[in-house]
Amino acid sequence: MGVAVGNILARGSLERAIADVDMAYYLVRSMMTARVQETDRRAAETFVAAAPPSLQRVIYLGGLVPRGEQRSAHL
Repeated sequence: MGVAVGNILARGSLERAIADVDMAYYLVRSMMTARVQETDRRAAETFVAAAPPSLQRVIYLGGLVPRGEQRSAHL
């Protein structure tokens, strides 16, 4: 087991990073942009497009929202 590094917004980079994996953790948040929803959607779409045939499981790690708090529209 190891750590793969790639650019979530660059399909080719991501394809090389996850070429032979069978499981991946997905924890991506675009906090450094004013267009968070658009960038997060693009990242997820890039990940799906780059996923190799060997990928059997993706574990999505989302954000926690305290009870009574308002969550953002895209969560």
